Amino acid sequence: MITDSINCEDIISDLNFSTVREWKEQHPGEKAIAYFPVYAPVELIHAAGMLPVGLNGAGDQLDIQYADARFGSFICSIVKTTLEMGLTNHLAPFDGVLFSSICDSARNLCFVMKRNFPDMYVDFLHLPHNPNSKSSTDFLVTEYLRLQEHLEALNGHHVSDDALNEAITLYNANRALTRH
Repeated sequence: MITDSINCEDIISDLNFSTVREWKEQHPGEKAIAYFPVYAPVELIHAAGMLPVGLNGAGDQLDIQYADARFGSFICSIVKTTLEMGLTNHLAPFDGVLFSSICDSARNLCFVMKRNFPDMYVDFLHLPHNPNSKSSTDFLVTEYLRLQEHLEALNGHHVSDDALNEAITLYNANRALTRH
């Protein structure tokens, strides 16, 4: 268990993902999944026995040397530095990356990552565009079940209802703490 006093800002700005590497050393054989912000079902990743880690690009900590060749000049730095982290081996501690449709550039980043990292698990969570549609709930349930199957296959752990409920409780408690 990580017992040293750690500043959250230090964790977030650590492009080597030292805490992820330490977690993996302490949990041999377990997997870590990086996810692009906002819509990732972290509870599902956790219930599958994996460590979910938010991925927000590298800000001004990483010079873009290779990603510019794969994206136009109008693409934001979050997308470009995320790809740059992959191309410069900063994402090595991760066994996979999950994207969702937070913007057109992020949507395309998923498929650029798949092309550039064929041995890494890279997935895209499709979300309903119209939440008021009669079919949106069924669509979302189907998509979560598809993702669950992929995560179970990747880590070799079945996601039980109990594990999912425990993860939901844990992440809801964490969200409540961050609101205060």
